[in-house]
Amino acid sequence: MTELPGGRFDVRVNVRSPEELRKVLPHLAARLRMSEDEVLRQLKLGQMAEVEMRPQGRAHHPMSFGGPEALRSVAKSCLVLLSTATGTAPLKAEPFAAVREYVVHGGKVFSDRRMQIASRMSLDWRSLNADSACSLT
Repeated sequence: MTELPGGRFDVRVNVRSPEELRKVLPHLAARLRMSEDEVLRQLKLGQMAEVEMRPQGRAHHPMSFGGPEALRSVAKSCLVLLSTATGTAPLKAEPFAAVREYVVHGGKVFSDRRMQIASRMSLDWRSLNADSACSLT
């Protein structure tokens, strides 16, 4: 809503349904110092446009499960999580240069050195205990 000279207003209401309009109507009426019925009457007299948007045809979204792109996503998530604890300054240091480059540009060498197939079937879960340690390369 924009106040215009002469006590007039330019009102633009973007709602998705009549129910949504009913929710904003009391606030709009209070702001305009009018009754809700008067606001509705004014809205009907003004220029109105109903826009309905729907996607045309099929929307294709390629998805990748695993592989280099998934590792890039994990690497970025790790950097973001670490930055919430340490701030961004430590992540700009040399130890993180390779992972920063990988997150931004990708790279087969980086992912090939760090991606391994986990063979969960051969792991004997009974041998794990609280003192076991896991490490990722």
